[in-house]
Amino acid sequence: MEDDVAAPTADSVRPGASERPERRALAATQLAILQAEAWASDPSAYTLVSTVEAAGIPDWPLLIDSVHRTLRRHDVFSWRLSLDTSYQLATAGGPGTGTTYEIEQVDLRDSSRPDADAAIQDRLNLERGRAIPLLQRSSEPTTRVLLFRLPAGQDAGHAAVCSLITHHVLVDEYATELLWNEVFRRAAQHTTAEQYDRRFAEWAAESVAAAAVPTARQAAHEILRHLGQARLDPLPPHSPSPPGAEPEPPLRFTLPSALTTTVAARAATMGLPATALHAAALLRVLAKHTSGQDLVVRVPMTRRRSVEDLESVGCYITSLPVLVSQASGRYSLDQAAMQWHHSLRFTSDRAHADLAVLRAGLAGAPQISLAFENRSGRRRAHPITWSPIPPPDSGPKADLAVFLSPGSRHHPGDCRILWRPGVLNRRAAQDLIDQFLTQLP
Repeated sequence: MEDDVAAPTADSVRPGASERPERRALAATQLAILQAEAWASDPSAYTLVSTVEAAGIPDWPLLIDSVHRTLRRHDVFSWRLSLDTSYQLATAGGPGTGTTYEIEQVDLRDSSRPDADAAIQDRLNLERGRAIPLLQRSSEPTTRVLLFRLPAGQDAGHAAVCSLITHHVLVDEYATELLWNEVFRRAAQHTTAEQYDRRFAEWAAESVAAAAVPTARQAAHEILRHLGQARLDPLPPHSPSPPGAEPEPPLRFTLPSALTTTVAARAATMGLPATALHAAALLRVLAKHTSGQDLVVRVPMTRRRSVEDLESVGCYITSLPVLVSQASGRYSLDQAAMQWHHSLRFTSDRAHADLAVLRAGLAGAPQISLAFENRSGRRRAHPITWSPIPPPDSGPKADLAVFLSPGSRHHPGDCRILWRPGVLNRRAAQDLIDQFLTQLP
């Protein structure tokens, strides 16, 4: 059963009559996403679904109020994008101008837990496939929060699955974690900031200011020189694919906790993050399928650098090319991990690179993407606890896309692999997974 209790009023969705919206500058990261979206075959490619399961919620109306207060505090949820008379992007927002979100409650307390889980997954799959109308002149929200009220569990208080659905232009994965932390701390009546937060708007303006242009171009040229003649053409097809073939569903698998612990210990002795060993193991396998040439792998990386960046909600993520040496297939795993870490650091130190210069220099987008996600562990703001839920399936944005969540000592990790028709088939993808797991220590 769905109900509209505590849905935003008209005043909370549309600009207030007494407030004049302030002009906003789109960040370099946001402009890159909008440009990529314009060429995406899937209109929902940049719809972001962030979901957590929470228990021990002491007061349901307070949870709803906490979502409202959290979203109203962060500047990006007031932003409205439009085209001006010259067909240039214009952005406005600010405190008092209203928000562009809605909250929907879905009461599943009378359902069995399996039925509730199935209903939640069906709804999240539907939302994941829905395009977010950023430039549409309508009252349709650009952000939706779904609160699925669950049957009572063993813990005191209410249980829920909570999902934030929005456009990736507005937030990155790290920002959604900040939002859930704030929502549940507020619902638990812990001390929480209340002042309106303009920090992302200020950073966005700085990222495209005239002073940022020369250093961004220089960083892009340095990355291009580092890449040299690495492979940029599409991956060789594994099998022929009929015209118009639909992508296959992602292949998902679990990284056992014991394996995660072993990898973490090995990485610690090398002074590397565990993800370096995961990446090296995967790329050693991929090197066998690409004629031994240098590869370019596209990696999402953050431009957050200061304390202010780490505390503010917005989209700081940029996707940049990283070099994989042709020798990685001949290296030991430790050597490959060191080589990967060096290349990744080289590019991440230049995360401010001008993406237009990179696109021109690369003459096309790298066809492999590798992203690391963080879904391990349970968070707590007594008496509330919450933990992330893997996102619904989505289509590939590259010939081959890999998403890894390494897990932790007490929580298994997970991985999903997506590919475009003809690049792999399901059996070949499973073979790649099996080889990847045998590469790890």
